[in-house]
Amino acid sequence: MSGPQQGLARIPVRVLVVDDSEQGGRMVADVLLSEPDVEVVGRPRDGETALQEALRIRPDAVCLDLEMPRMDGFTFLRLLMARLPTPVIIVTGRGSKADVFRALELGALDFVVRPAEAAAMAEFREELLARIRMVRALRIDPLERRAAEAPREEQPPPAWLAVIGASTGGPPALQRLLTSLPADLSLAVLVAQHMPERFTRTCTWATPTPPGSVEVPATDTGAPTANPPTGELKATFGAPA
Repeated sequence: MSGPQQGLARIPVRVLVVDDSEQGGRMVADVLLSEPDVEVVGRPRDGETALQEALRIRPDAVCLDLEMPRMDGFTFLRLLMARLPTPVIIVTGRGSKADVFRALELGALDFVVRPAEAAAMAEFREELLARIRMVRALRIDPLERRAAEAPREEQPPPAWLAVIGASTGGPPALQRLLTSLPADLSLAVLVAQHMPERFTRTCTWATPTPPGSVEVPATDTGAPTANPPTGELKATFGAPA
């Protein structure tokens, strides 16, 4: 493993696990703690306490159940995104598809189904840790460091342009696709990702400006608000700050 990768691995991902079930919360926490450089910073068992702890601890990510006393997961999610936009992974064993899509519309990053049988634990573990690795990859501190360490040699203009459109489920799919592209591929990629405004507040902090790119401000409909300036580029979807 190279030096920069080792440096990135030393930065722990701090996760708040929110679940009213002792067994469910312990299952999620055990999976998280099996991954190097993941830290469980709390395990509140109701939404009201969870919101207080999230605002105090400021975790890198939240694993959230939807059915909880005092404050349900939807209310927690809405208030958290308004006060402290944070990547939230829905982890539930009883939620309907409608509940999951409602949570995604409120700004959740993705969801994982908690298994009812031990035989499904391996798949659950891999799915949950894949979401945590995505949070780690998108954090602004590693990305800014990678941009600073990237070589600055002149690159020829790309020979091809790929245009990708995505909606629900797009961020994890895009993360897998874009990180699999070879560095020397002569290809420019334009991504149009439909996101609720609350979700864009969570994601745009994780997009440091790469060299040789152009910033395109956008409205909440995704339409550019001005002609892009020359110089550096940062694609921004959602309402400008």
